[in-house]
Amino acid sequence: MLILLHMAAAACYAAGARRRAAFFFPAAALHAATLAAHYRAEPRFDFGVSLSAFMLLAAVVGWKQTRPPLSRPALLLLAGASVFAPLVFFAPKPPPPAAALVHIAPAMLAYAFALLAALQSADLWRAEWARRRLEDEPTPLLTLESQCFRTVAAAFILLSLTLPSGLLFGGAPPHKTLFAGLTWLAFGGLLCGRRFWGWRGQTARRWLAAGTLFLILSYFGTHFVLQVLLDRAG
Repeated sequence: MLILLHMAAAACYAAGARRRAAFFFPAAALHAATLAAHYRAEPRFDFGVSLSAFMLLAAVVGWKQTRPPLSRPALLLLAGASVFAPLVFFAPKPPPPAAALVHIAPAMLAYAFALLAALQSADLWRAEWARRRLEDEPTPLLTLESQCFRTVAAAFILLSLTLPSGLLFGGAPPHKTLFAGLTWLAFGGLLCGRRFWGWRGQTARRWLAAGTLFLILSYFGTHFVLQVLLDRAG
């Protein structure tokens, strides 16, 4: 039922905001309830639970920021697919202490905004491609570009909060900290390049792709290897 609601919201992206919302908000509420049920059954914050929670957060944050015809349906479909993650990727990792939310909350939001920026970059690429083919594009290129860079700036600010708190709590594997630092440098470099040298197009997409890849490797790559491939709770 939950997956069908996510898919229905994705399928209705062109049918108007009210019809999309009629499917999306029940899907988001049911998704959150499902995660809560997993937590009550066995309190844990492993790779599967964090992946599903992250995709739900990204879908909620990106509800108004992403645009059809690529980014919003893709985001909703990814959120729907992540419903299975707590069942497929199971590791007996206990939930973090409440104080760790100071680090986890901005980190999860940073991941969400980075994913949104990558999807918005895909929208921008499609709009540029349509313009070269002299096709009509409903959203101006400058609007899409400005939106994408605002999302990157939000991810960069959240990462700036995440890195010090991660060092404060400690316990992170060195390669996780390394990839997080590389992400911060990539997003910061992209914003500086945009501000001082007017980076856009392929150059900007390469920096964004590099930063997004580093961010994925920082948390999800690390915990996928530890908890799924190596079967450890770290």
